[in-house]
Amino acid sequence: MLRKGFKDEEEQKRNEVFDDLLEWEMVPDFWEKEQRKKLNNRLKEKFDLDLQKLEKSAPKEVVKILKEKEFSPSNFEKLGDLFLKLSEVEPVELESSLAQKALVLYEYSQQESKIFSFSLIQKINEAKSLI
Repeated sequence: MLRKGFKDEEEQKRNEVFDDLLEWEMVPDFWEKEQRKKLNNRLKEKFDLDLQKLEKSAPKEVVKILKEKEFSPSNFEKLGDLFLKLSEVEPVELESSLAQKALVLYEYSQQESKIFSFSLIQKINEAKSLI
């Protein structure tokens, strides 16, 4: 029981970090100059994740990385949200790749959580529309 409480606490901390990152206003003019570096530093500091490595990895490899870090389905969904948000400010050639990664993360989250979610279905459809 103690282990479950710890896992729930870790999941909540991760979700709080993702919620904070998702609240950032991504400004195209500042993205490459400063925001990208700040976001990458935050991902490294909190999750030992590198944005550039995640962007270059195949979608299934991103899932593998997150599973190794014991991310919950909710955390997968939040990272998918972040990828979709980044697709708005990253170069056009990365838009489809980020959307594909978001789609795989959303599908994994839905499969693992075993709960039907209309909002997750909407996110899956949004990611598909960008591919």
